[in-house]
Amino acid sequence: MNSEDKKNLVLNIFFTALYAVFTLVTVLHHEIWSDEAQVWQIVQNVSFLGLFKHLVNEGHPSFFYLLIMPFAKIFHTAGSIIIMQIICWVFMCASVFLLLQYSPFSKFAKFAIVTSAGFLYFLPVNARSYAILPFFVFLLATLYPKAKEKPLIYSVILAITANIHVIMFGFCTILTVLFIYENRAKKYIPSYTIMILSLLAVVLQLAGTSSSNEFISYGQYNFLSSALGVFSKFFVNGYDDMYQQTHRFLFAPTAIISISVIAGLFFANFIGLFKNNKKLFLIAFSGVGFQFFVYIFSYNVYVYVTRIYCAYIILIFCWWILLNTNTLREKSRKAVNICIGIFFILTLLNGLKYTLLDLQYNFSSAKETAEYINKNIDKNAMIIENFDPVFVSILPYLKEHKLYSASSNTEFSYIIWGKSLKQMKSDYGLLEYIQNLKTDKQIYLITSSFRNINSPSESLPQYFELIFASSPSIAEGQSFKIYRYKY
Repeated sequence: MNSEDKKNLVLNIFFTALYAVFTLVTVLHHEIWSDEAQVWQIVQNVSFLGLFKHLVNEGHPSFFYLLIMPFAKIFHTAGSIIIMQIICWVFMCASVFLLLQYSPFSKFAKFAIVTSAGFLYFLPVNARSYAILPFFVFLLATLYPKAKEKPLIYSVILAITANIHVIMFGFCTILTVLFIYENRAKKYIPSYTIMILSLLAVVLQLAGTSSSNEFISYGQYNFLSSALGVFSKFFVNGYDDMYQQTHRFLFAPTAIISISVIAGLFFANFIGLFKNNKKLFLIAFSGVGFQFFVYIFSYNVYVYVTRIYCAYIILIFCWWILLNTNTLREKSRKAVNICIGIFFILTLLNGLKYTLLDLQYNFSSAKETAEYINKNIDKNAMIIENFDPVFVSILPYLKEHKLYSASSNTEFSYIIWGKSLKQMKSDYGLLEYIQNLKTDKQIYLITSSFRNINSPSESLPQYFELIFASSPSIAEGQSFKIYRYKY
């Protein structure tokens, strides 16, 4: 390693450390919400074999759950879910180092990617499987030119990537097909086997999801309206995710221009790849196209920024490979880097805004609510909720208390996406349910801001007394109220 390489390494470590410190502050302040809590609750409460049985209902491959499971089994104290948050943050810091140290992008493009909304806030702060994807995709990018020399390592990383999230299935499938097509010697058979088995594992794990998960087709309309909804959310939310939260958007001229530029540059990526390298275009089109297929035909209600960045990292992968080949003229290389830089820098405010909001307010008020329960409600009391997907976020912060689901009529530890979730009880339905309970325990009812789920003090004040109201939350439906049943 020459002196210039050493200098670059030191600088990249320094900038990675700056990124780590900046994002860690937000991570440590971030209150987890339902989607984050669900993973922790599942792996803490099911067996190894039971995990695979449940994942059919969940609709996700197993790798992230297996990664978290040992920690969830060992640590049972309230708030230990912070371990999962730190794991996701560490993977994002590692992915930033890979990008800075090994990618061929210009300094401007690297800066824009690292400070983009996904890298600055949504991926490192939200403890979801999306947070570990950039690391493995960037590893694939560094290994791609050496795939023939290191086929086993390449195939293992590809297999892991395929089993992190189903929306990476198209990307990993096309990489597998191309590798098999280009490397037909017998020595590559073990690598073929690993790749193919990993893809089959995804299919087998999720084969029954559409029939098991009642919410898979939630919000589906006809193809045209679904496609228009997905594409509009994809570009608008990438610029300002508040649209996703409020279901409205004030289209100021600057917003219209920025969203238009983002959309134009997004499609320009494919045009540029098609003109310069048909194989990389095929990888990008297959990988990103499959993601849109999943959103349009499976779940089009929410197109989160974390999901949007799964498409972005595929494009980063493709340009990483192309720029490494040195087939582009210098002017073209500069143009590519400028376009990539502009594309990502336009999302910066989205990330900064959420960082400041998360530091100032509760992202979720689940922790605050759980702390009230831990201090003020008897551990043997019966605390009833009416919609598991909202209230699961409270569970990791509880010490000894349990929540009881009115929809499934049982104590619940994690969400099962069954028909009972669609049978939320009205205020009077909840009252009747509570009156029919045969218990001597003190009964409490916990409600949520999610679409005004039950506020019985307003409709049934003679039966319920409001004893706690949490702070407002950034995440939809994550502020709570607790009522004491008077009888």
